[in-house]
Amino acid sequence: MAAISRSVETDDRLEPFHGVLSPGLSFSSGHSILPHTYSSTPLPLAAHNELWLVTPAGDRRLYVDPPEAAPYLETYHRFDRTVGASIDWSRSMDDRVDVRVAADDGTAINVSADLGDSIATRLLTRLSGVTPSRLLKTAVGSWISNLSFQGLLETNGLQIAGQTETGEPYRVEADTLRTVESATATLDGDDLGSLRIPYRRVAFGDHVIPDDALLVAGDLYLPPPER
Repeated sequence: MAAISRSVETDDRLEPFHGVLSPGLSFSSGHSILPHTYSSTPLPLAAHNELWLVTPAGDRRLYVDPPEAAPYLETYHRFDRTVGASIDWSRSMDDRVDVRVAADDGTAINVSADLGDSIATRLLTRLSGVTPSRLLKTAVGSWISNLSFQGLLETNGLQIAGQTETGEPYRVEADTLRTVESATATLDGDDLGSLRIPYRRVAFGDHVIPDDALLVAGDLYLPPPER
């Protein structure tokens, strides 16, 4: 704690990407899928949708709608392939999410997830709601948030405040956390199997796919792109 307390200044460079995202869904086929949808961002294109796909061989693909958002997103994360796509998100009574991807290269991805709540997600949502934003911006606030998050969920070391693999700082302020109780996915019509914990550690910097599948609604803070 002493080492953390030496750096408590806020990082005012970070701006919010507001939307809904999953830190990662892993399937028995060995594929992992990370769907994101943002209604407002500091990017020139503002609203956009993303789906990250990690294959069993470790190939990392970004599908993005609209494709013009890709150069900005690639400043935060590294992908082996980036493909423009039409990505449709739908939510039913906040208890189910369906994502449909029709990519420019012909790839078709469908993901459906049924959502629930747990004692841990309810507690973390409540803690996030009562913690002052000015504290969350500090190194101490980030340390407390990470400690609480990792203490209540099986996160594999996922940090809600850390760095991307390109060295950019980030933090997440959740309005709501939901558990993913079950999920199905197809890739070009092939069933990817049942939802399960990851076979191996999949990390994008400090963003690690957790064992506990989640959906997060709120703000992802990142440095804005150069204008």
